[in-house]
Amino acid sequence: MIRRQKWAKLKFSVVWIFIVGLGCLWGSQDTLANVGDFLGFGGRTMALGGAGVTGETGGFEAYHNPAALASDGKERLILGWGIVFARPSFLPINGVVTQNDYVADGETEGSVDAHYQDTFGQVLGLSYQVLPDFGRLTLGLVAFLPLNQLAYMDTGQAYIPEYFLYRSRTQRPQVELGVGFRVLPGLRFGVGLHTAFGLQGNANVFMNLKANSVSTMTFDASLKTMFSGYFGLLWSPGAEEGVGQHPLNFGLVYRAAAVSSLSLPMTATASLLEGNLSPDFIFSAASALYYDPATLESGMSFKVADHRWVAQVDYQLWSGFKPSALSLTQSSQAVGPNREIMPIQPGIVPSYQYVNTVVPRVGWEWALSSSHTLRLGYSYRPSILRVVSNGVGNDLDPPKHSISAGWGLHFDSFLGFPVPSRVDVALNYQQLTAQTIVKTPGDETGDLTKRKIGAPGYNAGGRIFGGAVSLALAF
Repeated sequence: MIRRQKWAKLKFSVVWIFIVGLGCLWGSQDTLANVGDFLGFGGRTMALGGAGVTGETGGFEAYHNPAALASDGKERLILGWGIVFARPSFLPINGVVTQNDYVADGETEGSVDAHYQDTFGQVLGLSYQVLPDFGRLTLGLVAFLPLNQLAYMDTGQAYIPEYFLYRSRTQRPQVELGVGFRVLPGLRFGVGLHTAFGLQGNANVFMNLKANSVSTMTFDASLKTMFSGYFGLLWSPGAEEGVGQHPLNFGLVYRAAAVSSLSLPMTATASLLEGNLSPDFIFSAASALYYDPATLESGMSFKVADHRWVAQVDYQLWSGFKPSALSLTQSSQAVGPNREIMPIQPGIVPSYQYVNTVVPRVGWEWALSSSHTLRLGYSYRPSILRVVSNGVGNDLDPPKHSISAGWGLHFDSFLGFPVPSRVDVALNYQQLTAQTIVKTPGDETGDLTKRKIGAPGYNAGGRIFGGAVSLALAF
């Protein structure tokens, strides 16, 4: 009896440490946006509409639900590797105002760049049971590494038509760390950690127009590692020891809001005439490069005969969204004595109303045999904009339907070695609902004799084709 009480106290202490640690993680809000929300990690999760909160995902549990790391019946070491790909194709935007007196010098009409980079990279997953006899304590790692470039960042332009959630949200590395622990039979708890960054820089420019002289420029920047946390629960009623994926599972994951920021102070001076210095241009630029909302994900899966059904609902708190447009602010201090600051007009990012959204996901898989599994999935993501951008600004985010299909192959060996393995293949099609944008009269200041950026109007929408293939090895 005494040994049981000590064991229960030890379990409680570990869980309490996890909860306290998670509270500390919530204090940092800067992180990378994630591929998992856009496509899902691994072929199985993508094929099920991105619903991965309720169980096994082929080595990628550390992201989808770290509590699943400690699932019963799992091998001690699982390695996952895969390739993900997505190609966006948005409707062309031609014959609209691309600049006017509000943002530049004079009005220009033309086309807007609607070609966005493909998402193409490899995903890595790992889970390892460190202490199988101590609550199945398991560590996990999930990473996304782009293959077309190491990282791509683009703030976009504040007033030009922009599909702001697709420009560069999946164009940089992503690393997730997780720990899973079995609290009670059938009940598991997990905590996760996003690794992240904040970019800070400084620039100084001196332009010299005098003969026999040079201009100079210096720039320094630093990436600061930051973290953001999330936790998960996984409950399997009536779970039996040694059983793998249970007939009935309930999952819950909470992710903290995350924003990766950019700060760039800049000082520019010039020598225009012999002995005469022009005023200083001193300003700071700031932007939220990437943003992910606080999200609550809940779901369940149940198995009937050879069929498993998965349902998940994500509640995403987009109301606090920070746009990535770069904004300028004027400094109030000159560089040296007897110097004047050249005044500049500060940047103003258009104001939008962002709303929280509910994203439903459903999936179905049919075990045709012990080695073949068919999968289908669907999800729907509403727009985070309360209204379409008919007024000032042109941020675009049409509602999106996503349909997936996939196939799973199970093997008892891998390349002749007695290592159970699984190959999951998925295809994904995302359709953005068509929208018609008709700009209201006048420019951004209300001058009815001029036109806004984006006038007279255009159609928004498009599609995204994607796919994934992943391999999981169990040791």
